[in-house]
Amino acid sequence: MILNETLRLYPPAVATIRRAKVDVTLGDLAIPRDTELLIPIMAIHHDA
Repeated sequence: MILNETLRLYPPAVATIRRAKVDVTLGDLAIPRDTELLIPIMAIHHDA
């Protein structure tokens, strides 16, 4: 359990990049196909 929590708070990779395979609409936001999205893993698991 301690190891899992440590990896959640301090992941080996702080971010990952994903590419949209199809056009996506999230609310009012349109994400075109082939757009690269940066997902900040460390920021997701921390407040502020």
